[in-house]
Amino acid sequence: MENQARTANCRCMRNERFEGFVQEWLRNPGRVLEIGYGDGELTRFLAAHGHEVVAIDPQGEDRPPYARTSFEDFAAPERSFSAIVASRSLHHIPDLSAALQKMAGLLDSSGVVLINEYGWERFDMRTASWLLKFRPNFADPGELFAEWTAELSDLHTSLAMRAALDALFDERAFSWQPHLSAEFRDSLSERLEIDAIDRGEISPLGFFYAGALQDVG
Repeated sequence: MENQARTANCRCMRNERFEGFVQEWLRNPGRVLEIGYGDGELTRFLAAHGHEVVAIDPQGEDRPPYARTSFEDFAAPERSFSAIVASRSLHHIPDLSAALQKMAGLLDSSGVVLINEYGWERFDMRTASWLLKFRPNFADPGELFAEWTAELSDLHTSLAMRAALDALFDERAFSWQPHLSAEFRDSLSERLEIDAIDRGEISPLGFFYAGALQDVG
């Protein structure tokens, strides 16, 4: 119930790109670890703003600043990063608590974690009914909802990720964001999703999170 209340009170900055969120929290150049760099867009953004970036991805390239490795296998000295950025990578890490413990150990005393994630469990029949107009290959909302939950039900929920983050970090910012347009970019624009959220037709599934190391002293 406490988590639900906190969620309801969160400020929703729905039209903000993750790069802008990152820039807000990393105003001074530092050493940044990016977990799951994907197409490298955020890596290039960070480098262009003066940060020393180490970007890892198990499916990626193996040339500086990129390294082809999972976070579980990544090795670096403790307290060697001023920030850790993870965009849509936490939800599928098997041992989430161990991964976050490792992140905490890699951050310096004033370091922050910046997370871009989504809560698949917030996808409901109302959302499926709205999304159906952009996914004509599905017969009805129930079929779309069933496929979504079947494919994603083994991933961490937004509640589980926030609880694990809260065990090690002090939450400094949280906002719900659009996510479906990133998932179905072939047929759905972010503007259409934001408009539906504003009209109360669907709930935002994505979220941005900023956290600082807890003072354990």
